[in-house]
Amino acid sequence: MENMTFAQSIMYLVISAAVAIAAEYLRRRLGVERLKQIQKELILKQDLAVVAVKYAEQAWRNLDGESKYEGASEWLAEALEARGIHAEPEDIRALIEWALREIKDQLGEEWAKVSEA
Repeated sequence: MENMTFAQSIMYLVISAAVAIAAEYLRRRLGVERLKQIQKELILKQDLAVVAVKYAEQAWRNLDGESKYEGASEWLAEALEARGIHAEPEDIRALIEWALREIKDQLGEEWAKVSEA
């Protein structure tokens, strides 16, 4: 009888350890998946922000910077909503400013020539 109790205790210990290991694995796996989803969403936001800035620069060439920003921010907000992503106005502004800086850094002096034309 003692052997059975000892065997059951060992079995409970092994099962408990297996459950704990499985739970930890799932927690980590879900965390990694969530991080991948966040990264994918950020890349999408950045790509759409670049498109919004380029679109505003072409569509509203003769308008001032603030008017271009308004157009770009409206377009970006709609594009994100269409993909099921909500963004706060301050996030939209940050994305557009990031995209504009990226474009300016990539194009350098050519951007100034395009903006002046």
